[in-house]
Amino acid sequence: MTTELVPSTVDDTLAEIEHAIERDGNCTPEQAMTLLRLAKATAPRRQPDAWATIQRGQVVDATLHKPRAPGDSCWEFYQARAFSAPQPLYMGFPGVGACLSRAMLERRRQVAQEGYDAEHDDIYRDGQLLRAAAVYLLRAAGIARLRTLPFWPWSRQWLKDDDEQRCIDKGAALLFAEMDRRDRSESSAP
Repeated sequence: MTTELVPSTVDDTLAEIEHAIERDGNCTPEQAMTLLRLAKATAPRRQPDAWATIQRGQVVDATLHKPRAPGDSCWEFYQARAFSAPQPLYMGFPGVGACLSRAMLERRRQVAQEGYDAEHDDIYRDGQLLRAAAVYLLRAAGIARLRTLPFWPWSRQWLKDDDEQRCIDKGAALLFAEMDRRDRSESSAP
């Protein structure tokens, strides 16, 4: 049996559950369900910061853009390959906003999908990661591609055309990669 949560009784309900936990060290399953319903009902409604892609019950990727989901065209293709509906991710790190979370997620993507891990980054000791970060950030600031190409440290094919927000995320992620590389270099120095 479920009961509706009436705003005037929410404080009383919480006080009752809190008292049960203090007295008994736990609460009843009904009280636990009430807590879950209350948390769900009072949770702030906002857009997810990212999406988890689920295949065969495992998280196989996290992306900033919502992947294919039930109801989308071609969903049968994904369902036949054991994909489940994508799950929203909320980056609730204290003191970390959605912008920093997106940059951290982009760094994770660079490592997981592109293979740009610590070992790979450690070969760039001449400012290449910083220059690449700068190019993406200049592009986000509206500087034309042709004006930033002289600073790009690698082949032009690796410089992607992205919107302003993706350029910021990529630039910040490359900055993180350089910071991590320097930390590793300093910690391994005699």
